[in-house]
Amino acid sequence: MAIATQPHFSFRAIALVFLLFPLAAFADEGTATFYTPPYVPSACNGYNDDGVMIAAASDAIWDNGGACGTRYSVICLSGTNLGEPHPCNGNSVIVTIVEYCPPPGCRGTLDLSQEAFSSIANPDAGKININFESMHAQFDPPSPQPAATTPPMPTPTVMYPPQATLIVNTPDSTTTYLHYHAH
Repeated sequence: MAIATQPHFSFRAIALVFLLFPLAAFADEGTATFYTPPYVPSACNGYNDDGVMIAAASDAIWDNGGACGTRYSVICLSGTNLGEPHPCNGNSVIVTIVEYCPPPGCRGTLDLSQEAFSSIANPDAGKININFESMHAQFDPPSPQPAATTPPMPTPTVMYPPQATLIVNTPDSTTTYLHYHAH
């Protein structure tokens, strides 16, 4: 007697693929080098101190200064065999573009600050292969909107049995439990 079998699909595995696909779709591959202080003045912000988790953009992403202020999540993939063969430490870093890395001296897609580079790889490598992803859509707060006038909330009318637990979800996302016992 033959038993018919159906293929077994793992819905969790399928869901995981669909959840991770958008993350991979927006990451770019490139290379990173690093530069050392002083970091001020910068092409984007002049004499404002932008901290140390910063980067200079090559022509590939500079966009005539349009990249200024864009934040990128950067992770080391591997060495380029110019220095340390296994430089990556498994960390990622978020940097803000504050500088321009012009050709012909620019040797990477991103020229990270020494501190940012050191947080993801051994600086002895000098140059590394990276994944980098623009974070502006995920981290920038929305633009301020004009204040809207909200109409007053109507008073709810609730009918319930002589003994009940009433669950009220309020507009501010809090939940209130009311226990009622009729006498």
